[in-house]
Amino acid sequence: MKILTLRLKNLNALKGEWKVDFTGAPFTDNGLFAITGATGAGKTTLLDAICLALYHQTPRLGQLSASSNEIMTRGTGDCLAEVEFSVKGTAYRAFWSMRRARGNADGNLQPAEVELAEVESGKVLATQIRPKAEEIERITGLNFARFTKSMMLSQGDFAAFLNAQENERAELLEELTGTEIYGEISRRVHEKYKEAEQELALLRGNRNNISVLSEEERASLVLALAQADNTLKEAREACEHWQSGLNWQAGFAQRLSQKQQAEAALAKAKDDLTAFAPEAEKLRLGELAEQIKPEYEQLRAAESEVQTLQQRNELLKEQQQQSAQHAESSLKEKDQCTAALEIAEQEGSARIALIHNRVIPLDNNIARLTQEKRELESTLEQQKAITGKLAADIAGYEQAVVSMHEQLTAHKNYLDVHQADSVLLTKLSGWRGQINQLGGLTASVATSEEQAVKAREQVDGQTHQVAQAEKARNEAINLYNDKQSDLTKQQQTVDSLAAEQSGQQIEQELLAIEQCWAPLNRAMSLQQQYLKLCGKQSEHKAEQARLQSDYDEAVKQRDLMREEFVALRQSLKDVTLLLKQEEQLAEFRMQLNDGEACPLCGSLSHPASGEVALDVFATLTRKHELEAQLKEAESRGIAQNELCERLRLGLEQTTQAMEKAIQDSADIAAQWETISQEAGISVALNDETGLTQYEQQQKNRGAALREQRSRANLEKEKLAALTTELNELQRQVSHCENQVALAAERLAQYQKQACDTQSALKSAQQQCAALHNSIVKETADAGHPLPSSGFAAWLDRLEEKAQQWADTKEQVTALEQQASQQAVYRENAQQNWQAAKAQAAKLSTAFNALCDTLTQHQTERHALAGITPSQTAITEAEQRIAQAKQVAQQAQERATAAKERHTGITSSLNAAVEALVAARQKTEELSERWQMQRKRAGFDSDIDFQNALLTPGLRDQLSREKQTLEAATQRHSALFESACKQYNSWLNDEQAALWQQADGDELQSKYQQANEERDRILTRRGELAARCQADDEQREKLHNLSEGIAEKEQAFEITSALHGLIGSATGDKFRKFAQGLTLDNLIVLANRQLQRLHGRYRLQRKQADGLAILVVDTWQGDIARDTRTLSGGESFLVSLSLALALSDLVSHKTSIDSLFLDEGFGTLDAQTLDIALDALDNLNASGKMIGVISHIEAMKERIPVQIRVNKRSGLGISELDKSFRFSPEAPLAG
Repeated sequence: MKILTLRLKNLNALKGEWKVDFTGAPFTDNGLFAITGATGAGKTTLLDAICLALYHQTPRLGQLSASSNEIMTRGTGDCLAEVEFSVKGTAYRAFWSMRRARGNADGNLQPAEVELAEVESGKVLATQIRPKAEEIERITGLNFARFTKSMMLSQGDFAAFLNAQENERAELLEELTGTEIYGEISRRVHEKYKEAEQELALLRGNRNNISVLSEEERASLVLALAQADNTLKEAREACEHWQSGLNWQAGFAQRLSQKQQAEAALAKAKDDLTAFAPEAEKLRLGELAEQIKPEYEQLRAAESEVQTLQQRNELLKEQQQQSAQHAESSLKEKDQCTAALEIAEQEGSARIALIHNRVIPLDNNIARLTQEKRELESTLEQQKAITGKLAADIAGYEQAVVSMHEQLTAHKNYLDVHQADSVLLTKLSGWRGQINQLGGLTASVATSEEQAVKAREQVDGQTHQVAQAEKARNEAINLYNDKQSDLTKQQQTVDSLAAEQSGQQIEQELLAIEQCWAPLNRAMSLQQQYLKLCGKQSEHKAEQARLQSDYDEAVKQRDLMREEFVALRQSLKDVTLLLKQEEQLAEFRMQLNDGEACPLCGSLSHPASGEVALDVFATLTRKHELEAQLKEAESRGIAQNELCERLRLGLEQTTQAMEKAIQDSADIAAQWETISQEAGISVALNDETGLTQYEQQQKNRGAALREQRSRANLEKEKLAALTTELNELQRQVSHCENQVALAAERLAQYQKQACDTQSALKSAQQQCAALHNSIVKETADAGHPLPSSGFAAWLDRLEEKAQQWADTKEQVTALEQQASQQAVYRENAQQNWQAAKAQAAKLSTAFNALCDTLTQHQTERHALAGITPSQTAITEAEQRIAQAKQVAQQAQERATAAKERHTGITSSLNAAVEALVAARQKTEELSERWQMQRKRAGFDSDIDFQNALLTPGLRDQLSREKQTLEAATQRHSALFESACKQYNSWLNDEQAALWQQADGDELQSKYQQANEERDRILTRRGELAARCQADDEQREKLHNLSEGIAEKEQAFEITSALHGLIGSATGDKFRKFAQGLTLDNLIVLANRQLQRLHGRYRLQRKQADGLAILVVDTWQGDIARDTRTLSGGESFLVSLSLALALSDLVSHKTSIDSLFLDEGFGTLDAQTLDIALDALDNLNASGKMIGVISHIEAMKERIPVQIRVNKRSGLGISELDKSFRFSPEAPLAG
């Protein structure tokens, strides 16, 4: 890493913007240069700028931020630092700047702006503080600490490593070389070792806690489980046997009940059908009447049409008479309108000729004269307005002249009365300065008086403090003696408590109690689980009984539904077959003809051929009902089957849950035995109260022990506190002694200050009195005496008077000029007013003559046509002629329309007469046909026919009731047949003889006994299975734990070996080893540098395992001695060699091509300085650029290339040479 350029602005004393280019002359000619200047000039500021640009901090000020920036030059609004550097041939630019708000020197600091970019490509790598610092460290391999120990050796850090203690040197090595990772590795290895050791011990303990059955116990358990399975099978077969008997008896009772119910339902359906016979006859007559109802409605429609045609003929006859009269009157009206049209045309033509010949010329003249009148009238009004305005201007000018003369008189009187105010214009500024000076002297007197009072108060207060300090000293001595006595008593109390029971015994007993809590907690958890499982077993058993009962009932209902479904399906088949037969018979009947022999019986008469339609309809209705009932029965059967399946699954799940609860209870009982022995508990598993009491006993004993321990610790703490208080009191006694001496010294100082303050007060009072007398005399001579107080208001009033006198003087001059101008304006206005008045008289005469001529023309025109406009009069005459023509035309049209209407009505009347004759003939024909149809249907009169008619709702209702009754009779008949078949089939079952005579209660009792026996065997089998499963799980756990322990032991051997090599709780083992290697490497590098500087000395480690350093004097027979025995110059050379070695060591990632040394040469004599400079020349020859900061004259002479920092006298700022001043347009070469 090499520094290429440095740019800075407003940093510490270096005000302004500067740039140093290390890539140009003279730095390229000689890489060794010096930064020189007086102490405090700002030499180190150049190095601070490099640190700021790279790391945003300096060795002296640390991190800079918006809340802390002490490096910005006072009185400036911004500062910056920029460094260009190269690493491995790539150039980078690092930038940092900070400014104040709005660029003001007193503005608030704003956040810093930073940037890191590549110089050649301009690519920006970072623009934020943290990413930029990380990127700098990645590119250079140096953080701030390493940078200041490798490239830049700051003030005060030069000999830090050489003179450090062993522990400090270890920390410094760790900080510089990054070897802290070795301590972290050592701690991590130790922690991993402890974790592995604890984990392995825990696994071994768990393995010892696992117990399994012996092979004999295991074989006996398996045999018992097999026997339980056989016994359970026999018990289940017995349950099924007695269950079948109960099921047969229940089925027999159900079928007997169904048969009786079906028989009663069939009898009721037949009775209902017989009772409906009168309504059936009424329905038959209604249907016959409905068949001939269309002929009756046609007859009534024809009769209504005849009546309508008669009424229409009468109406047409009346309309024919009215139309004849209207046609005659319309003809007369047409003749009258024609005569009126001729008269209107004659009058209109005469009126139009008069308007054109006389009225229109008069209108033109009147319009012309009216326009001339308006123009002349406007001109006259304007002339009058001009005359009036001129008269008003004359009056205004006269009034203004009078007003100005009055103001002039008043202002002149004011100037005469206040002639004394004229001197204020020259005297007032001097008086204001003297009064301000007087105010300052007065304030100084007041301040001196306050200081004198304060000095006297300080003397009094300090006298009191001296007395208080002596009092506090005596009180502290008394308290110290009292506290010494309390300490002796407390020591006796602590010794007596230790004699009762030692702290070690209490801790051992508490440890024993703490170790029993884990198994006790597990025991309590197991007990709670066991009690919950017992409760679950009871719940599962009750749930099992309920589900079994629901399942049996559901199965019974499902069987009944199946039987009903089979019966409905058989009935549907029967009805379908019957319907098919009836369809075939109907087809055969349709082929029969009267007089022809029947193919089946040979009969020539077929009386039943027309009476079968209703039977087919009823059969179809019955079929549809059976299909719907069958579908409904199927749906209910499916739902019931699903219910049975859900209940069966629930029963199985409940049984499994109960078996699992039994197994879990057995597992918990086995674990309880182990934990009881481990915790020393002699309580039954189901004894919840006993376990709780045992827990409380342990808690009480632990609380008592902790209270005893706390009491002992409290007494010890009191003893320690008393010891601390005694030491504090000792320090207070010493402090009080010092305070007494300090207070006496301050009292003498305050007394001297009081005398000095009194002398200053007397001098200020004399100066103030002399100035006040001078001001009073001068103002009195000018006629404005000085008041006793309120000087500022008095000066303001005098300033107002002076300003008012000057303003009045200026107003007098201005008013005199304005009065002369107003007199001239008044004369001009009078001349213009006389001319305007004469012109207005001429215009008035011409206007009156024009008005007379206009009046004559208007009178003549009014006599001819009134006030109506000419064009309007012509339009009105033309409109009257047009209206007369329109009226005549409308009369002609009305006459024609009336004649045509009369002809049309006559034609309509003839057609209506013909239609009436035809309608009467049709009515007679329909009446004859209706009489024949009515008699054929069996109705003697129209009244009988009308009584037989039914409303559509009633007819449909009776039809549905009839169909419903017939279908119900058929359905119940089929159900009765099905019930009889099922009853007979159940009696013919092969088990009927076995169960028909058996007693139901006895069967139920035997079934319950068998069921209980099955449950008992099932419970026993569950316990055996649970024990077998628990043993399997324990064996599997034991196997898994053994494998895990083997793996852990193998891994632990490696961890233990690693821990023996480098592991330690504090991390010292591996860290010291790494630090020793680093120190060895550093000493080798330092000896190389020291050989160049001075061949007399070399360095070596004091001990093989320590970090101490010895210096070996080769001129004294390789005697090794402590580094503290070196002289100042020798110490500098050794420190320089170590610093250069540290630079090489830290820069292991990056080559360090620039090196800056800040001070450290002041302790060298001339010869040693030459040696150091020769060494620096050698480093320069190796390609390094080296900058040295020093104010030593010898170095200035030896190093020709210099950057001089010059202090400007009395300004507190410094400057570089003008060649380094930065210009943004064209940067100058260094």
